[in-house]
This record gives sequence, structure tokens and C-alpha cells, in this order.
Amino acid sequence: ADAIEAAWRAGARLDAWDEHFRTERWTGAFEQTGVDAAFFGRREIPESEPLPWAHIVCHRGRDVLLREYHQMRETLAAEG
Repeated sequence: ADAIEAAWRAGARLDAWDEHFRTERWTGAFEQTGVDAAFFGRREIPESEPLPWAHIVCHRGRDVLLREYHQMRETLAAEG
């Protein structure tokens, strides 16, 4: 939450739109708050851990989400 607030204070707004997104705002916020963005962005997620999107109600079971997650990882590895 601290990194999100720091990015907001640095001017991060409407970042879902490319024309508003500024990488330096976020990297600065991560550095300022001591958040290792690579840890969250690149780490292998243990299957015993709740999936990052588990809070979203999409009426799909965990098994389906895990299968899609594995397919995505395989695709990324093949493109690698």
C-alpha cells in the first residue's frame, strides 16, 4: 500500500492508459518504499498460495484458474 500511495503522490493517475503511465513513477515509488518489484513480478507462485486474482468473482474454479496459469507459463517459456 505504501508503494501505491508513493506512486500516487508522484502523479500516477489513470495508469491503465498508456498515455498516462510513467514507469519512472512506479520504479521510484518501489525504491522509496523498499518494495522489490521483481519479486512480485517474476517469482514462481506456489500452488498452495492464494492466486493473485482469487478475490475476483468470475465463477471459475481454482482448478480452471490453475490450468490457465500453467498454460500461460508454458507459453511464456516457449516464447522465451
